[in-house]
Amino acid sequence: MNKFEIVSGKLFEGKVHNTKYAGVAYYKDEKEYYKMHLNILPNITYFLKRNRDDSSYTIFSKMVNTNDGVKFNNPVGHAKILNNLKTHMSIRFDVLNILLYMSLFPSE
Repeated sequence: MNKFEIVSGKLFEGKVHNTKYAGVAYYKDEKEYYKMHLNILPNITYFLKRNRDDSSYTIFSKMVNTNDGVKFNNPVGHAKILNNLKTHMSIRFDVLNILLYMSLFPSE
């Protein structure tokens, strides 16, 4: 399982500055989604799933196991890999209007 740090901060000249730890995301190689936990909402798990195009993702608040596999419900935000930022992807929670950044590289 890989662990990815989620931070808040300001994007400037291709880097995230003034970062503050905001949460963590976990990814297992056999799964096709990330499980996210945020410090501001510690009892809620979010799921980050890649969209059909390779650079964007949707954040869901509900996952359901069915006979056909895993289904995701309740989209609450989106994420995107930015061309001008090589270390993080931007993550936006629409209802809360929160912009965070998730590292593209797993921590140890």
